[in-house]
Amino acid sequence: MNDSGPLSPFDNGSLSYYFDDLSISDRETIAEDVSYTIDSDDSSCSRTACSSIFGSGPDELESETAMFSSCSGSITKSNECLIEVDTSIDTTNLNLGKTSECCLVTIGKSIQKNNYIGVKTFDRISTRTVDNEDKIAGSTALILNCRPAQIPAKLPKEQLEHEKLYEKILQNAKKNESVKAKKHKEYLKQKLKNEERLANVTQIWTQEIIPNWNQMYRTKRCRDLWWNGLPSSVRGKVWSLAIGNDLLINEELYKSCVSNSFNKFKDSEATMHCLECIHLDITRTFPHLGIFQQETAQLSLAMSDVWVFSGAHALWLVQVVLVHCLQRMVLMYFTLRRVLMHFTLRMDGPYFDVLKRILSAYVCLRPDIGYIQGMCFIAAILLLNMEELEAFICLVNLMESPCLNAFYTVNQRLMTSYFTTYNDLLKHNLNKLNTHFNLIGLTSEMYLVDWIYSVFAKSMNLELASVIWDNFLRDNDQFLFRAALGILHSNESQLMQMDSITCAQYLTKLPESFTSNALLKSTTAIRMSIGKQSFNSLLIYNQTKST
Repeated sequence: MNDSGPLSPFDNGSLSYYFDDLSISDRETIAEDVSYTIDSDDSSCSRTACSSIFGSGPDELESETAMFSSCSGSITKSNECLIEVDTSIDTTNLNLGKTSECCLVTIGKSIQKNNYIGVKTFDRISTRTVDNEDKIAGSTALILNCRPAQIPAKLPKEQLEHEKLYEKILQNAKKNESVKAKKHKEYLKQKLKNEERLANVTQIWTQEIIPNWNQMYRTKRCRDLWWNGLPSSVRGKVWSLAIGNDLLINEELYKSCVSNSFNKFKDSEATMHCLECIHLDITRTFPHLGIFQQETAQLSLAMSDVWVFSGAHALWLVQVVLVHCLQRMVLMYFTLRRVLMHFTLRMDGPYFDVLKRILSAYVCLRPDIGYIQGMCFIAAILLLNMEELEAFICLVNLMESPCLNAFYTVNQRLMTSYFTTYNDLLKHNLNKLNTHFNLIGLTSEMYLVDWIYSVFAKSMNLELASVIWDNFLRDNDQFLFRAALGILHSNESQLMQMDSITCAQYLTKLPESFTSNALLKSTTAIRMSIGKQSFNSLLIYNQTKST
């Protein structure tokens, strides 16, 4: 703040810019009204708010914020201050409004009288004539303009060179536009072709395969269509049929588990901790979708929460800013940040409670497994493709698959056999990359565990993860490791240049540019057998060896 004395609202450059033509008496009237407003309230909060409006700049706003933060007192004291501010506002608002209206009228007259330079500039721009109307408007056309009078004129040769250069620029621009138009046309053509293919494939699934699932799902035609990814409209139904319901989970059992989970989580501290983990993981599940998150949006004051302002005070401050600081709209933001009421707004995603019910019901049904991080991604991707009950049925049955059950029950012997089998296949298919991983100290557990626990849903974009899920339910556990090797195969050149930490970070969050076409192409190059030993034979051999 200025140490030389009280600062008049007309001492500031931006204010004096608008109020140059006010009479001395008008200036004194407004200054007295503002001073009265400040002096009539003993609360430092009110004085600081006013000084934030009429201050010299953002730097002073920050120092005034410190004054807010240093304020202390009870809520009762803050309410008394607010009542005093209300009284002050009521007594001065009328005078300030009338004076402000007179100021605006005077400004209007001043603008008309002095022909405000901003209006002159606008008129000059709007009435400007264009010499070369047939030329493309833009900064490149400036090269054709004549030089100002105080600069020597262009020579005819130089003018000719500039015209040729401009024509060359135009030709390059037209060429680029033509290339873009051609690419866009090809894109639309390919898009139309894909949509037609998708419509045909969807018709085959809905009319031929799904109605005759038991007879069709093992046929070559079905498996070939399945390999390229399922249409999103039938994905949930096909997943449900592929997973099945061997455990005979029904709606009555689900409702019972949901009901029991509410009571169970209230009984013990351990189950409460489990619920907290579920809440935390749900908020981190597919955050870009914004449908599973439980967010808390707060607009906090820089001062203590004791100082709470009503909407009327904020409205009054906005009016003052708009009337007296027309050129300082940015400062209004800083001012309102310091005076708006502190509030908390809870915004739950539409699927937050649904996903919580599914996971809580599973924990109640399978207390021996409980909740483990990564389970929320499996439940979430199921929920994105089917109804709540179907998602729960599929989750319970899917957790009984050999690989997921081994990892979620932390069966060390089976987990070791899976890792050993994967390492053997990695050495067989990608020997150079395997050697590089051994040199930098990157083990398969550092990235494979995350992939298995979430079935790849956590480490890549949703579209790519869905294609992996399609083929995982087509080929069972074997495809999880085939997809893992396919990812390494597709990104081998990049991984060969990385150290262990960079590799682990890259593999736990694959780039968005990695597409399903690239993955499927790479997985076709992966051999899931070594000699005459298939994946299952290798797995059984490693299981017996680890006992």
